[in-house]
Amino acid sequence: RGTPAWEMPDQVTKQEKAERVDRLQEVEAELRDAYYGSLIGRRLRVLVETPLGEGRHVGTSCRYAPVDLLGGGSTKGTFAEVTPNELVDGRLVAAVS
Repeated sequence: RGTPAWEMPDQVTKQEKAERVDRLQEVEAELRDAYYGSLIGRRLRVLVETPLGEGRHVGTSCRYAPVDLLGGGSTKGTFAEVTPNELVDGRLVAAVS
């Protein structure tokens, strides 16, 4: 409300809006996965953030991609140099040595 578009005739239906949102989310996921996939095999600097237990953490790479860090040696708030080897559920996966 309060925008010129709100007052325009021939508004898009709620169903159409929802379908457009769904399609945009699909396109975003495809583009995201393609970009994250392009980082597989590249050396990345990752900020170690959230411990998941069992020697696992989640961090954010220098390329703004989320990374599952497997193995010991990760400490929250530090950086790890890793090379991701796969993409699973929208996150890169890399072993910390």
